[in-house]
Amino acid sequence: MTNTSSTSVNPAQKEALAISLNIKPSELESLGADNGTYKFKANGKTFSVHESTLSNLEFYRANAI
Repeated sequence: MTNTSSTSVNPAQKEALAISLNIKPSELESLGADNGTYKFKANGKTFSVHESTLSNLEFYRANAI
């Protein structure tokens, strides 16, 4: 795993994740990061997403036709 120096997620990645979860970005709360894994809370549930997954979601969102 890659060490993550930042504990906040990139806004574009947060938006892409929210869209993939079919929720508004404002409904997705970032809880920080640890060792390449970001933690989020949405709809009362807490979950983790690896930074590579966030990067992939952002890439696909940015390149969507």
